[in-house]
Amino acid sequence: MCNGIAENVRSAETAAERQKRVEERVASDQKRFLAGPAERIALNLRVGIGYDIASLDSKSAISLLKQLRKPDTTQTDGLDFAYVQVAKVCRENKNYEQCRVLLEEALEAYPQPSMAGSIMLGFADLAAGQNESNKEREWLERCLDLDDATESKEARIEILHAKSLAHGRLAHWHEEAGDFVRAYSHHESTSSFSSCGTGYFEHWYWRRIALRRCLASMPEHKHLVKLCLMKATAGDDGFTRAFIAPLYRDAGQLADLARIAKDFERWERESKIPQFDDEKNRTSEFLSECLAAETLRQQGDTDELLKQFLTEMNSAKSYIANALASCGSKGIATMRTALATSPIHDRDMLLQVLADSESPCAHRAVVEFAESDAEFDNEYVLVQYVADGGPNGIKALSRLARHTNPNRAEAARSNLEFLRNVGRASYEAETSKRRNERRSITVLKHKPAPGSLPRCLDEALAIEVPAASSPIATGHRMIAE
Repeated sequence: MCNGIAENVRSAETAAERQKRVEERVASDQKRFLAGPAERIALNLRVGIGYDIASLDSKSAISLLKQLRKPDTTQTDGLDFAYVQVAKVCRENKNYEQCRVLLEEALEAYPQPSMAGSIMLGFADLAAGQNESNKEREWLERCLDLDDATESKEARIEILHAKSLAHGRLAHWHEEAGDFVRAYSHHESTSSFSSCGTGYFEHWYWRRIALRRCLASMPEHKHLVKLCLMKATAGDDGFTRAFIAPLYRDAGQLADLARIAKDFERWERESKIPQFDDEKNRTSEFLSECLAAETLRQQGDTDELLKQFLTEMNSAKSYIANALASCGSKGIATMRTALATSPIHDRDMLLQVLADSESPCAHRAVVEFAESDAEFDNEYVLVQYVADGGPNGIKALSRLARHTNPNRAEAARSNLEFLRNVGRASYEAETSKRRNERRSITVLKHKPAPGSLPRCLDEALAIEVPAASSPIATGHRMIAE
């Protein structure tokens, strides 16, 4: 028993010593901050002070904040981030009232836009924690109204970063509310603010998925057409224009789509649209190739469709692959042949279309390819395509676990182990969710009414679309200017 008491004393002494070290470090950092260092150093000091104080227990952290506050100073005291972090700890501990008090004190003490942004996001977090959705949205919108016109470069980065986070959260808020047009606008207004290539790429990748998900979910097809064509007139790389041809096909307006393709050709000729060295970026070529594929699809000419797909410079490969899949068993048989003869970089497109098809023979084609010795860039993705086929996919996994390709076999064994761990029902729910997520960014949820779409490019671009306020999509370029 004595040993236990001694251990508790040692633990208490260790905790007290640790708190003393934190307090000394915070006091030293605040002194350096008040000396007026360069902005980047000042930012690092504020962040460091915040995390240090928040590492203490709530009572000690709040006491230290009151002790260090310098309300009479002509400059900030470096504690704004600390208030936000301690408020976050209180919120996570469901001490909502103390969280609110801290955030109110912080907003009154640090009204500068560069500091108010993170505080407003803290209020939004508090509202979300209390299931007050409308209050959460109000605080996020207030964050977008922050003025950065008179701020320094470093302060503008802080403001724009807070705005970007607010745009991202508002995008999801509007998605949940079913307003996909405003959700699209908010997603488009986010920026990574990353200093490394990986961060930029990840943000670019996930934002593209979010934008496509919103476009595919829009019931307002005129807005969808306007947003897609706006991207195309800006020299977009094609991730949104892929929806244009299916829309006009379903609306029975292929003649109008041909007119829009001609409009793009004229605009490109008159240099109204940014051009790239890669001919595949030309929207006029893309739409013309979609129209040619649609004619072949209606004729049931799968052999010619395959020739078009295998043409290296064809920019409408995704549309052609879907056209083949829609030709029934004949089209899928053609795709099965194409898998054996097409270049590796075309196989993923064919396999994804087959994996997302509702046809059982499409999934059999995926399984046959996986069981063959054909090469594929990403073995794990290939095995996921097989697994997403329901009960038949699970049976195929057992065979793939003995495949001669060690990476393919290992991917199959990994899926089978996951199946054993979570159970068949949970596993099938997961594969179904994965398949639905892929389809959510490629398949339109709503069919347009016949003849309801714009008949030419000028008519489409004249459509008014609700937009998010305070767009910051230019990110660092805007700051540099």
